[in-house]
Amino acid sequence: MRLFLGCSFVFICSYLTSGQKVTNTNHFHSEISFTSSPREWSFSNLLEVDTSGGHLQGIQQYRHGKKDYYFVSGSSANYSYLGLIAKEVNEVLRIEKLFDAPLRHAGGFQICQNYLAIGVEDNVERNRSKVCIYDISGVPDFSTIPVYTIERSGTFERATAGCVALARLNNKWLLVVGDWNTRHLDFYISVDLEIANGFTLEKTIVVNDIGRKDWSDEQWLPYQNINLFISDSTLFLCGLGISQGKNTMDLFQIGSWHEHIFHLRKLARYQMKNTGGSFSWAAGVVFEETFPWEIFSTERNLQGITRIYSYSRE
Repeated sequence: MRLFLGCSFVFICSYLTSGQKVTNTNHFHSEISFTSSPREWSFSNLLEVDTSGGHLQGIQQYRHGKKDYYFVSGSSANYSYLGLIAKEVNEVLRIEKLFDAPLRHAGGFQICQNYLAIGVEDNVERNRSKVCIYDISGVPDFSTIPVYTIERSGTFERATAGCVALARLNNKWLLVVGDWNTRHLDFYISVDLEIANGFTLEKTIVVNDIGRKDWSDEQWLPYQNINLFISDSTLFLCGLGISQGKNTMDLFQIGSWHEHIFHLRKLARYQMKNTGGSFSWAAGVVFEETFPWEIFSTERNLQGITRIYSYSRE
């Protein structure tokens, strides 16, 4: 079954009410496989964008009505930005500056329903970031004034926000923030369904302290992006990065979320050929039927002609 739940776009963030049933998460990975090589297509860009000192950082697909769009995030020497691509014409429609330097680095992000959650950080001093949630329901028009912002500051690299994931948990929202090289995962829970009412930090996972005896393998990567999805009241996290030169998606189950314990267990690893769209640049997952359905990546920077790469479910 497809679980659209009143949403009009492809990138599905599931409620914890129904979904395709996973009866044994130990074998969940056997239900998923992806093409080893991507299909690719190109889009054009005639808009001015600063590509110095940075690169594309994340990509997500968003369906509005019957039209498909892609959001990309990017960093540069001077500012952070979001780009909006229309699939119908394969063209960049908008380049929107988020923040000037030092908050020049917009990282991996996730779209859930009509909200885009992203971290923007100072990647030089590495002691400050903002996690911003934007309402994108009006695409191709959307506001760059956040619905809600979490201010993060502190010690070197700990206060960064290089990748952000968003999911709806029944009547609340879950926001997961990975810091520099995803050494820590911070779990924020919203007060209620009104994002503007705010979030509280509920849990921090120090990755080096996790016991890994029940993991499929013990490797944790510096993930470029993390994305959440839910199936049959079970919460999962996908981490996208590079291992041994290959594009890699690691699949984790997040257990005991009801008690806000958020136990992390690795279930599987999927590796794909890197033919030009590296998961160390922009990468993101599309979910349908409450399962990972397609993985996207891009070339390093926005150019006059830029490629998108897609790995589909087999």
